[in-house]
Amino acid sequence: MEAVNARNTLASIRLDRGKYEQARQDARRALEIAAALGEPGTDTELDRLRLTALCLIGRSHLQAGELDAARPLLERALTMAHYWLPAPAEEKMRILTLLGATEEEAGHRFEAEEYYRKALAIAERLFDSYHGEVASLCHRLALLAEGWDEAGHLEAFARRAYEIRSSQFGTTSPLAASAQAGIALTLEAQGQIKEAGEKFLHALAIFDRHYAAEQCGLSIRVETLRDYALCRRAAAGYLIASGRHNDAREFSDRAQRVFERVLGKSHPLVEKWRQDHQSIRRATPLFARRSQRFSAWDWWRGLSFSR
Repeated sequence: MEAVNARNTLASIRLDRGKYEQARQDARRALEIAAALGEPGTDTELDRLRLTALCLIGRSHLQAGELDAARPLLERALTMAHYWLPAPAEEKMRILTLLGATEEEAGHRFEAEEYYRKALAIAERLFDSYHGEVASLCHRLALLAEGWDEAGHLEAFARRAYEIRSSQFGTTSPLAASAQAGIALTLEAQGQIKEAGEKFLHALAIFDRHYAAEQCGLSIRVETLRDYALCRRAAAGYLIASGRHNDAREFSDRAQRVFERVLGKSHPLVEKWRQDHQSIRRATPLFARRSQRFSAWDWWRGLSFSR
């Protein structure tokens, strides 16, 4: 079973680096080893490792944007979990979370919210109320607010995620910045555009400062970069609406360089964000600027820039 666990761990690491095919090979090898050790349903710990491997394969398809391949694998894993594991099992929580992410990527918000709420209910039974998994699921629920005019009910989840992350990691951590972006999305859904825009820019200031300090090291997770991308799109839209076209272009340029340096230019998510970046550039005519470039961190500190 140590060999199965080692293969699953290696697959998880490769997923965080965007090496999807290699991750699938490791997870499939884990399933082969597990099959040689015993039949399904006879050993709970071995069954947990089997489900983890299935989830890793499903997650690899999900992160690559292959939703039709991810969904049946995850649904199969959930059915197996119902038979093999007790009701409040961590593996069930993770499968429900991945199914929620699949529906979210497909644009099915109501289905995604249902899966996330079920996963959150399990997390609240397994862990204390300030656990990182609880914060993560609350944050996922908050992110459903993007572009959804009926998402005011998600604000409570967003604020709960921020409370947990800021108390554990500090208000200037990237995780807290991600949670603050979630609050901004729910405010935007309720028409509070100015308040949302300021929170987006504050979150971006934190991201910028952290990435500069870490020199965009490979320790940055894909999930955190997703939040950064979301912040970048939302803040650029706010800046464009405010008539600050150069600021929007400059931040988008800098963010795109971060993505390419961390994940590589050929990563599927980088290509998706590159298309967003081109949309922002097309929406922002380039005007001559007489002063220094826009910095979200300096903006948050209250510095003014001449136009």
